[in-house]
Amino acid sequence: MRLKTLMLTTAASLLLLTSANATDYKDDGCYPNVTQVNMCDHADRIVEAWSKDLPVVNGTTTTTEVHANGAVVAASMKLSQTRADIAAMAKKSDQTVDELKANWSDIMSESVTESGCTRQLFIAFVGLGGTYEYNYYYNDGGLFATIIQSKCPGD
Repeated sequence: MRLKTLMLTTAASLLLLTSANATDYKDDGCYPNVTQVNMCDHADRIVEAWSKDLPVVNGTTTTTEVHANGAVVAASMKLSQTRADIAAMAKKSDQTVDELKANWSDIMSESVTESGCTRQLFIAFVGLGGTYEYNYYYNDGGLFATIIQSKCPGD
């Protein structure tokens, strides 16, 4: 009977210690995974590498800045369109600007998933709890839309 009590006490203690350690690592947001991988350090390294190539022009957007905020890699993307251009596009497609933004955000989210989730670094980063945030701005600096990518299909 003593052996059974000792085993139960030991198991309960290990469970409590494991839970406490997992909670400690999650408190600062840098360890959002059970592997104790510091995602803030990885975000900093991704930003350092990506920053070397800035600005990056891709069609009608230009990536102007990237920075890390904890385990989040945030990119600022400047649109070549003005607010008036966006309003004209919405009107031409018989939508409100808000509807155009929503549709555009859905399309861009799919595009980010399709392109990002084919790259091993991207898959590993989001798979371990990191997040990519893409902030799209009008060419006058006002925020147009934000796309957040924190997982890949199958995660």
